[in-house]
Amino acid sequence: MDLTEPHCPKCRGKPTQGQRKLTEIERDKLTGAAFTAVSARFNSAFVCKFCGAIYAYYGGFSTFLTRQKL
Repeated sequence: MDLTEPHCPKCRGKPTQGQRKLTEIERDKLTGAAFTAVSARFNSAFVCKFCGAIYAYYGGFSTFLTRQKL
């Protein structure tokens, strides 16, 4: 497990495969508190293709923000 790359904080084993940057279009589809949380950390926001978690990754740490509907 290489935690020097973006890794899902929700999935078992904290996978680094299948992680990608959140797009502006995806961010703009969020509403309320989810939109606010992701917007504040948009430059470091990633999404997990396995569980749909949206998280911030910075300095080796992943912090869960919200979940994207799959």
